[in-house]
Amino acid sequence: MTFGVLAQFVDGAHCSVAQPRRKNQQTRCNLCEANNVADHLNGVNRSAKYATAIVVAHLLVNLVHGLAHRELHIGLAALDSIFVIVVVLIFPVVAMGILWTAKKRAGLILLSLSMFGSLLFGLYHHFLAFGPDHVHSQPPSLSGITFALTAYLLLITEAIGTFVGIRFIWIAKEDSNEAVKA
Repeated sequence: MTFGVLAQFVDGAHCSVAQPRRKNQQTRCNLCEANNVADHLNGVNRSAKYATAIVVAHLLVNLVHGLAHRELHIGLAALDSIFVIVVVLIFPVVAMGILWTAKKRAGLILLSLSMFGSLLFGLYHHFLAFGPDHVHSQPPSLSGITFALTAYLLLITEAIGTFVGIRFIWIAKEDSNEAVKA
């Protein structure tokens, strides 16, 4: 590692929201919560790691749920399909990618909004609106059980994804407020 890159870590220049270094105080990156250079060099970035785990889990559950949709011949309206492709599938992946850059706040906001939108969509279609997409409309077959189980798992992963995004935004806000007070 070159001295220039190391200096960026020490000075907090790697992160757009890093607090300025004060006398006898370590530089702290607000969003990735690394307290020192060693943490950064070891790859500590809690928000990106948590988001990556939840987005990957969400995608895997969506894949299985989509296969159950196909097996049960449950189609979606055109606008619903666009919503699923863009908000449920693409936006969380984009948010995950952004979280590994210096634009962590934007990634957390996109993650929170996309997961919350996905949660509301799934809650309505799978649990509130009666129709072929409702969990209780499924036959007692392997595909029907898979559909219902993955609908519940999607609800859980989306709730966790929403929470993770909001929680790390809140942590960053608290850290920023502490920096202003100090």
